[in-house]
Amino acid sequence: MLKPKTFYLIDGSSYIFRAFFGVRQQLSTSKGFPTNALYGFINMLQKVIREEKPDYLVVAFDSPEKTFRHKIFPDYKANRDAPPEELSKQFPYFEPLVEAYGLSSIRRPGFEADDIIGTLAIKGGQEGLDVVIVSGDKDMMQLISPNVHMLDTMKNKKFMDKEVLEKFGVPPDKVIEVMGLMGDSSDNIPGVTGVGPKTAAELIQKFGSIESLYKRIEEVEKKKVKEKLERDKESAFMSRELVSIDTEMDLEFNSDLMKPGKVDSSKLKQMFEKFEFVSFLEGMQGEVKKSIEVDRSNYKTILTEKALNDLIKSLVKNRSFAFDVETTNKRPVWARMVGISFSFEDGNSYYIPLAHRYLGVPDQLDLKTVCEKLKTIFEDKSIKKCGHNIKYDLIVLANEGIALDGLDFDTMIASYLLNPSSRGHGLDALSMEYFGHKNITYKEMVGSGNKEIGFDEVEVGPATEYAAEDSDMTWRLKGKLQPKLIDSTLKLYKEIELPLLEVLAEIELNGIYINRKHLVELSSKIDKQLLILEKDIYILADEEFNINSPKQLSVILFEKLKPPVVKKTKTGYSTDVSVLEQLAVE
Repeated sequence: MLKPKTFYLIDGSSYIFRAFFGVRQQLSTSKGFPTNALYGFINMLQKVIREEKPDYLVVAFDSPEKTFRHKIFPDYKANRDAPPEELSKQFPYFEPLVEAYGLSSIRRPGFEADDIIGTLAIKGGQEGLDVVIVSGDKDMMQLISPNVHMLDTMKNKKFMDKEVLEKFGVPPDKVIEVMGLMGDSSDNIPGVTGVGPKTAAELIQKFGSIESLYKRIEEVEKKKVKEKLERDKESAFMSRELVSIDTEMDLEFNSDLMKPGKVDSSKLKQMFEKFEFVSFLEGMQGEVKKSIEVDRSNYKTILTEKALNDLIKSLVKNRSFAFDVETTNKRPVWARMVGISFSFEDGNSYYIPLAHRYLGVPDQLDLKTVCEKLKTIFEDKSIKKCGHNIKYDLIVLANEGIALDGLDFDTMIASYLLNPSSRGHGLDALSMEYFGHKNITYKEMVGSGNKEIGFDEVEVGPATEYAAEDSDMTWRLKGKLQPKLIDSTLKLYKEIELPLLEVLAEIELNGIYINRKHLVELSSKIDKQLLILEKDIYILADEEFNINSPKQLSVILFEKLKPPVVKKTKTGYSTDVSVLEQLAVE
């Protein structure tokens, strides 16, 4: 039997916001134009195309106009703030990006992306396609069926019947019933005040639907729950209507239009250049990541004073090297050095074992003597040092009396700056990504669980291969990553990230001083100011109450003083910071 073709429906609007808030670093061009949402969105799009290889694909976007849901409930989504200006500036470029990738995008006045996806999911299912909704929005779970499932690419998680049951306590076709009762604060959908997810699920498990629940309302055992249901009956039905995705829009599945087409390379190149997306431009140029051949037999173990002196001469002559320390503990402050590796040429690396201890261990150079000899080059600012997560090495060296200077490159930080939305900035992940090479893992060296040993118990031979490989890969990665850092990112890297490493390392080593006297004085001053404010509030309210109680505060504000209501929650009037700030202005 032939495997059905796949139809991917991407919740574009949701991913724009998730990309904006998910890419923690506020990326921007050298001219200051924000690009983090665009960057994250492109990453998501490329990942779906590359990994999922969809036969058909549509990206759905929300309409900027009010939808039919606003006619049902004017306060629908009224609690949402306007998008940040940095995000709004990026809005005009998402649909052109999708088009440049040769993909279909759909936006319909008066409808949300959810409705477009819901309608096309049904149509795709009718065509015998395997439908995949690419979204992290829980509302979409109502659409899941035997031939429709959800994929959250940011969490790399699939959702089918089982996952829906775990989340909502009911199967997909009952999700709208549960959400109708519990509401959805993110969309300002009220539901039944005081009925949360657990109670809502229990009620639908017992009664099956909101209609059946109200027909058999006398069977609700808990008096308070029954009272809440009776009070908010109209809200329950309205809320269910609001959360229900429209699957009957006037849309058709068009295989010709919805099949991924030819990429407009010229248009994409222009956009990538405009947004200074160097890594994406390199990808377009067909940069082939060939697997490198690593001959670990080229890695050398330094066991004699002559070999050490020869290595030091080479390091001084080269004026630049990568290094990595091996220790007794993953926490650098408590770690003691077991060995140290160096590399200054692709494929060649050196490991100096210093404190390995096991039966039959070879004679090793004295730790103190080696550190004294290495101290000169480590503290020479003119000799450039490179590492991966070099803050760790910096702290370990400090414990051995070495003040590292000439810090030039950290491959972990460079990787993050180049691809902040990625979660794979470890050395093993980067070696695989850039060189197609699988490093020896730390776990392979020391084991795990009850069988885990310290690195000082690892035999010198395998330890050399592991440690020297780390320095070799770090050196190679520097050559790969350094040219990718464009002007604006390079400035951030050199002026903030690298200097900050040394500050953070010093804090971890020494802690920080606190002016206790000043803090006590400040605390006393603030306490006095708060007492004055408290008295002023009681005068305005004409009574004393618990200011820290949102419930009591909402009663005083909105039932007694009666300013305009900004927004409501399931439990009553909202008194969060944004509401109070707005009232203060008015």
